[in-house]
Amino acid sequence: MIEEITVIASSPIEMEKVDHVSGNIHVISGEDLRKKRSMSLAEHLASHNPSIILNGATSNPLQPDVQFRGFVGSSLLGLPQGLAVYLDGVRLNEPFGDTVNWALIPEEALETVYVIPGSNPLFGLNALGGSIVTKSKTGTSYTDSELEISAGSFGRASVKILKGDNFKNGFSYFVSGSIFDESGWRDFSPTSVNRMFGNISWQDKSTKIEIIGYGAKADLIGNGSAPIQLLQTQRTSIYTRPDQSDHDLKMLNLSIQRRFNDWASSKIQFFTRSSDIESLNGDESDFEECLAFRNLLCRQEKNEELLLLDYAGAGIGARDDLLGGTLNRSTTLQTSKGARWELQLNHEDKSSFIFGVDYDKADVDFNSSTELGALDSSRRTISGKIFLQDALVHLKTANRDLSLFASLQSNLTTKTKINISGQLNKAETILQDQIGIALNGSHSFRRFNPAISITHDLGSQHNFYASHSKSNRTPSPVELTCADENDPCRLPNAFLSDPPLADVKAGTNEIGLRKDQGLALWFLSIYETKTKDDILFVSSGALTNEGFFSNIGETLRRGLDFGVIKIVTNDFKWSLRYSHLKATYEETLTLPSPHNPRGFEGEINISPGDRLPSLPSHALTASIDWQVSNQIFVNLDLKAQSGIYYRGDEGNDLAKISGYGMVNVGIQYQSNESLKLFLRAENIFNSDYSSFGVLGDPSEVLGDEFNDKRFLSPGQPRGIWVGLAYKL
Repeated sequence: MIEEITVIASSPIEMEKVDHVSGNIHVISGEDLRKKRSMSLAEHLASHNPSIILNGATSNPLQPDVQFRGFVGSSLLGLPQGLAVYLDGVRLNEPFGDTVNWALIPEEALETVYVIPGSNPLFGLNALGGSIVTKSKTGTSYTDSELEISAGSFGRASVKILKGDNFKNGFSYFVSGSIFDESGWRDFSPTSVNRMFGNISWQDKSTKIEIIGYGAKADLIGNGSAPIQLLQTQRTSIYTRPDQSDHDLKMLNLSIQRRFNDWASSKIQFFTRSSDIESLNGDESDFEECLAFRNLLCRQEKNEELLLLDYAGAGIGARDDLLGGTLNRSTTLQTSKGARWELQLNHEDKSSFIFGVDYDKADVDFNSSTELGALDSSRRTISGKIFLQDALVHLKTANRDLSLFASLQSNLTTKTKINISGQLNKAETILQDQIGIALNGSHSFRRFNPAISITHDLGSQHNFYASHSKSNRTPSPVELTCADENDPCRLPNAFLSDPPLADVKAGTNEIGLRKDQGLALWFLSIYETKTKDDILFVSSGALTNEGFFSNIGETLRRGLDFGVIKIVTNDFKWSLRYSHLKATYEETLTLPSPHNPRGFEGEINISPGDRLPSLPSHALTASIDWQVSNQIFVNLDLKAQSGIYYRGDEGNDLAKISGYGMVNVGIQYQSNESLKLFLRAENIFNSDYSSFGVLGDPSEVLGDEFNDKRFLSPGQPRGIWVGLAYKL
């Protein structure tokens, strides 16, 4: 099956016909997900699309930063989120920070995944660099009963169960469940994820009603980057702990689709979604005994000593059990509700018109605190039972997003199609401080984003396309409350009353050429995305996760995607894909970077053309799928990328983190009609690599001999898993 297609795509509510955006859309089937048996959707995407890069900032395999054409979708607060992610028409970006919790996406329940490039306005806010749209299985697309069990390296074990069926009266159902558990390959790094998914639908010749329910619980440990000198002694080492996040997700989705006649149809959708997150982060502390206040604790701020106060407002004694560590806790309770209506009109095969309205509301209740403590011999923070007064935060936020969208596709000639689309959106964010009034605020954003594209059949299976599109992202509540360079905050805990931020605007120009001969396909696309008022988390203060958000002006991402996919025989297919990306700052900037050894007085200079950190210039994927016999299937995947700059080295003054290559292998044996045995081996040559780096100061915790400011997130070593899939 050829996976890369150049088509026109519709809005996320209706992906059955991907027909309203020009571009090289990467389509992944559920069958391909099952055959490759990647651990997660994010891992599969990165293994087969070089435009998608994973940064292992947390070192948890289920919590990567997913970079697509230089824009990120991450579970971590503090990154300039730029991808829109959907499941069955429901937006998965969390309302508090636009983050994406990849661990909670039920890849076992997915029927199709669309990776859509560009700043397409039809996909709403946050689609600066692209969108990832997923559609789940139904009882008509999946009619089996299957149990899958696997186990292997790092204490990893998983169980998946799927069942679907349909009936003559129009009813159908699909259910799935999965359990994932591992002890982790790094020290003190266990993870567990449980997911349940269900779909019930009914349809006749003109009407379809679908109800989808989904729930997930996850206990994720992401111990993150560690000093490079520590990793040189033992690669499984971690810096400080714990770094834990507990997730509880519930979602209910109702859609009703009605076809009035051959040329008109309508769809309405309602959803409710709750996503609760509790985090516990053990970090180093920069607090010391005061010079001016004997036997009390202080913090240094711009050569000034500030006395630490507890909840009661009293000074805190300089005890040994309160020096060296902090426990940062946060609870984020998020509830989203929304409705969407869409009308589609078709005139034979000559034109198509879509009009719709979308309304989403989200309410968030956020609490955070910082407790003083001390680090034990394993660098675990031990509770000191004293909480800082000025770190206590209780914030409620309300997001209200309303948008109108429309798209017109028409045949200019028998070989040329044009598409004109746009979205008018209004977004409001209200902040309500529950302790005082310092965090109170109201922010409103309104923007119209247009898009135009054209596709032309050149003949001989050659197709040309060109497009221009715009999108925007409004600042999230976490960014709006942490934007003061004079008073940096520690993510995700400390927030302040800050100056307002502008929304991020993005415009993408893209041209491409594609040839599809059925058994062979090649494609070439060249693109440019320019952002204005891009938001960056600027490292500041003494700690690696301390800083502030700021609009930094313009950034530019220029790139090229090329690929060849060849079906040699019905049993043998290979593919080769290459991506080049040049992601740069376009402004002259001076930013804080207190741990950069090339900085001056804690600051670094950035010039136009300096590269954005964590993004490789070159990436390549290659794969071979070989049905050796009726019983044996083998797949081989290669992923390689060039070096990247450290976060904190935005001026590109230090040597890059080295590039790497990695090979994965999968073998599947069909024992009989019901039983499959499989083996998956990742990083078979045991490459020693890192996909993320940041600058920090390890000497406060590890001693003066640890003077290298570079921290790395080491990549997973070789792992092997075996399992079986049994049709019940």
